[in-house]
Amino acid sequence: MRITVIGCNGKMGHTFFQKFQEIGHTLTGIDLPFSEEELFASVTDAELILFCIPAKTMEEMCKKLEGYISPTCILMDVTSVKVLPIKSMEKHHKGPVIGTHPLFGPRSLDYKKICLCLGSYFAEMDEQKEKMKENIFNLFVQIGCEPFYATADIHDKAMAALQGLNFVTNVAYFALTANMPELKEFLTPSFMRRLESGKVTVVEDGDLFTGIFEANPYSQDIVRQYRSFLNVAAGGDMDVLVHLAQKWFQ
Repeated sequence: MRITVIGCNGKMGHTFFQKFQEIGHTLTGIDLPFSEEELFASVTDAELILFCIPAKTMEEMCKKLEGYISPTCILMDVTSVKVLPIKSMEKHHKGPVIGTHPLFGPRSLDYKKICLCLGSYFAEMDEQKEKMKENIFNLFVQIGCEPFYATADIHDKAMAALQGLNFVTNVAYFALTANMPELKEFLTPSFMRRLESGKVTVVEDGDLFTGIFEANPYSQDIVRQYRSFLNVAAGGDMDVLVHLAQKWFQ
């Protein structure tokens, strides 16, 4: 398969470029800075284009490539949200679109699960589309991943709860406590462990996770749900919350 990786010098792009190349596919990579001529040339004969770029740049990139991509070329992305990137790809490409989210991220490649979300091209399946779906699934199996299919909406709802809310609660907690100088003499080992575990998310990847939060259409809804649980705590009914939380440990 002829595969073009746009954003091939990034951590995720470089990883997929190498892995697909190792199993015998023909790879073309492109990354900034590049001319429009170089960009168009890199995708003209591609059978699969993998966008390893931020979600907020998807619309602009897809618009730029419209008319230069084969109608049968598969467009894929690796962003942490799926609804908006799939819409961006489908707006400028009427062929196959499959959103992907490598749940392992570039820092923890030992965790192999990757979510695949089919675009509307696959709404009515036929033998050719079933084969394409199977081939993409096997493509990731061949590089050691554990792919599974889900809808874009189910994916984004899950990520709003697992990824987005984790970021929001950490940021809110540290924002509150950072403005309480009287806490300095009372810091406990458990607080320091939480502070250390949240450092990468808040300090190094703060802009990244802010962008992901803003791009996920379910982010604000999950925050409102969480707020209702905080209201339970504010009312003094901690036993209710503890009972619900214990479901994770049963």
